[in-house]
Amino acid sequence: MSKFYYFKKRVIFICIFFIVLVSQVFDAEATAMIKVMPNVTDNEVVISVEYTGNNMCGGSFNFTYDTATLRIVSAEEGEAIQNTTHFINPEFADGVIRVNWVSTTEMPTEGNLINIKFEMLDGTFKKSDIGIEKLKIADGNGDKQDADYIIAYEDSEQPAPPAEGETEDDSSIEHPGIENENGTGNGGRSSKSSSGIKFQSTNLAVKQEAEVNTTIEFTDVKETDWFYTNIKYIVDNNLMKGISETVFAPNNTLTRSMLVTILYRNEGEPYVNKSIPFADIDMGSWYANAVVWAKQNYIVNGVNDTEFAPNSNITREQIATIMFRYAQYKGMDAVTTEEILRFTDVDAISEYAVSAMNWAVGIGIINGKTDTCLNPKDNATRAEIATILHRFIENNK
Repeated sequence: MSKFYYFKKRVIFICIFFIVLVSQVFDAEATAMIKVMPNVTDNEVVISVEYTGNNMCGGSFNFTYDTATLRIVSAEEGEAIQNTTHFINPEFADGVIRVNWVSTTEMPTEGNLINIKFEMLDGTFKKSDIGIEKLKIADGNGDKQDADYIIAYEDSEQPAPPAEGETEDDSSIEHPGIENENGTGNGGRSSKSSSGIKFQSTNLAVKQEAEVNTTIEFTDVKETDWFYTNIKYIVDNNLMKGISETVFAPNNTLTRSMLVTILYRNEGEPYVNKSIPFADIDMGSWYANAVVWAKQNYIVNGVNDTEFAPNSNITREQIATIMFRYAQYKGMDAVTTEEILRFTDVDAISEYAVSAMNWAVGIGIINGKTDTCLNPKDNATRAEIATILHRFIENNK
């Protein structure tokens, strides 16, 4: 036979091998499919968000809806994520429901993620009224990949248009565990995260400065004080108040329960399971629900496995840790760099707080007490807390 015959045979064999290889690669890395299924009855729309895929251990997305035509009635997790670590915020932002979930094992190949009920404000419903953005799926190795979604009525499956403005990477969903504030025990959120520290719109990050007085009526806060602007912002936006109508007490210390309560109230004081997370928490106290909420959402883990120390003064490294976990809870990506290496007292930072302090210093919400010292175990004052909260908001608008 001719050389051309053998050459052609080799080419055909190589092509077949390449096609098989490529098909295997694409099959191994096939993205998940998210199906949004609206069911319209009378003046209500009940939407089920389903998924099909393989090798999935977690994911996240923002469910968007038109507030001019739809009013949310309820948002409940589906059976697929009931037994996983998950977070659903029905009012993550105006017209956005945030869904985050992660499992320690591979999930079933298909299931229901969330069920949402809306009231139709004008009596009509269109596909364009809803959508999904920032959709990411994590595989068994913890690697995130893009996924597709469709909006389907019964047997009709028409692809939805791509979400506009989808440029930012989504939140980290790694959950290898996190230490308590004293470095013991474990939790559910990671101190490791991916790129960026941006998020669209949350209660704390988009507090709008309404028309307010140009001065604040505290006798111990003057316009010449370094903390004046920060305290004014926090007071104007109802995140903190004075200890009386005329005294803010900027140099007083803040307790651990006070900071947790500020964050809890900012979330709208959501319902919590009345289980007692720590032996030193009186469930009839004013801060009890805040501590339970923070514990259940991996924002705090206590000074040890059984105690929270609610009345202890909070330290700078504890603030960094709680704010870092709160940022993760809000669905933010958090970068941990080596910013603290330039300080001479880095060895004084507790091991559990190193990543959080790197993050806090890296984005500028905590500065050194001096150019060379962080003083991580110093008690924080009310003025310092106001400053950290203000910087946190400004960094994430």
